Amino acid sequence: MLFFALMVVFFARRDYAGWADVSRVFWKPVGIVALLRLPVLPQPALAAFSVAWKALLVLSALGIFTRISTAGAFLLGTYLIGIPESFGKIHHADAILVWAMATLALSRSGDGWSVDALMRAARRPELPSTPRSGEYTWPIRMMWLVMSIIFFSAGVSKLRHGGLAFVTSDALATHFIHSNYGLGRPAGAPLVDWGLWFAHHPVLCRAMGAGSLLFELALPLALFSRWARRLVVPGVFSLQLGITFLMGPDFLRFAFCYLFWVPWEKIGVALKKSTDTKNRHQFLYDGSCGLCQKTVAVVRRLDVLDRIVFRDALRDWPAIRTEFPTLSQEACLENMHVVTASGRVETGFDAYRAISWSLPLLWPIAPLLYVPLVPTVGRRVYAAVARGRHRGGCPVPTRSAAP
Repeated sequence: MLFFALMVVFFARRDYAGWADVSRVFWKPVGIVALLRLPVLPQPALAAFSVAWKALLVLSALGIFTRISTAGAFLLGTYLIGIPESFGKIHHADAILVWAMATLALSRSGDGWSVDALMRAARRPELPSTPRSGEYTWPIRMMWLVMSIIFFSAGVSKLRHGGLAFVTSDALATHFIHSNYGLGRPAGAPLVDWGLWFAHHPVLCRAMGAGSLLFELALPLALFSRWARRLVVPGVFSLQLGITFLMGPDFLRFAFCYLFWVPWEKIGVALKKSTDTKNRHQFLYDGSCGLCQKTVAVVRRLDVLDRIVFRDALRDWPAIRTEFPTLSQEACLENMHVVTASGRVETGFDAYRAISWSLPLLWPIAPLLYVPLVPTVGRRVYAAVARGRHRGGCPVPTRSAAP
């Protein structure tokens, strides 16, 4: 979700149609473009491909028709990224994006946070949540491997062509000076001119050169060592950030792939521990209603912080009545009830509004639920849906199913 969202933001204004008019004098196809003998399509076709690719990136970020959208994003993206690369200048920060799109296209990347997962939960509420499986591990490890090979190869290349002189000479200081005064400026101008200060301190430049070489050669250790992931990966990221600030080359697209190194599961566990699980919202619903079961399945998927307790007002009523004696079972079966962590009782649309603050994916729209007229419309829509479910085969039970 985050990777494709960043892709959408970065490539939103990228125009590929103009490459159709570039002179073929500069044409030197690279990689898969040469292998498959892919042509440069006419301008209208490139423009259409560009629009289609960006649309597929949006669908991939949202997780809509994930298997199809990610595959399409990979295929069109490979072509559109490959065409500019074939006109004399290779931007090595783009190639890793192709690997990432290919990895996600071949994986079950839509099984987690996606519209597809929510729709699947709504269709089949009886199915359990996505189980733990190695199927969801290999894509992450694949990108670790790709990045390790890239950086290790860069380190080997430095040793192969320059040897230890890359560290012991004034090579890095020269790069700092050239980036501030060379022909590449201002197109690739550094963000700050601190490189000139470092250039006047050879010892610091050599220490920085040694550090960069060490981090590049050591990144493969992160494939096997947890400590290496904690030390070397941030070091490599800092290395690329420093290059952007002091020399100018932009590694922003490359930075998207550091998302694969983030321990998201541990972050999720930490967030759950940081929340007060003793004071959770009580979500009371009619367990005999198919629509209610689908709603619960979707909300359960969205409740990643474990802030909601789901309770069947039909089967669990004895315990609910003991805990909340002021509630009526008939009312709880008629409309969804939420007893908030503070003890406030909300029903219908207001119940959804109350729990929206506990569901991270709904945070962007939660404030909109308080905009004037929105509650009025929301309550009417909820009332219409509730009447429809009763007419459609979900009658309100007249008595508790409990003995």
